[in-house]
Amino acid sequence: MLPPFLVPFIIGVITAPLVGQIAKPLMHGTVKTTMGIALQAKKVATEAVEDLQDLSAEVSAGFAADDIGSDPAPTTAVQAGAKTDRLSGAAPKTP
Repeated sequence: MLPPFLVPFIIGVITAPLVGQIAKPLMHGTVKTTMGIALQAKKVATEAVEDLQDLSAEVSAGFAADDIGSDPAPTTAVQAGAKTDRLSGAAPKTP
């Protein structure tokens, strides 16, 4: 009679090469797919960053153009130094 551990050991020795032949291509495909997804995600993230940088540059250029073309004199009573109501910011009503 064979010891109880010998039968699973023999089955493992026989099937190990077969499992290796099946598992290697499977793992290769899994790693290849995962890397493809990661590279695509990196590309999408890079494009998103570039779009945000372009948008930021456009807004900054718009602010700079507004500053260059704006009138240096204050345009509101608050900016001109007029007395205002502290709570509402509006000019006080005169009786």
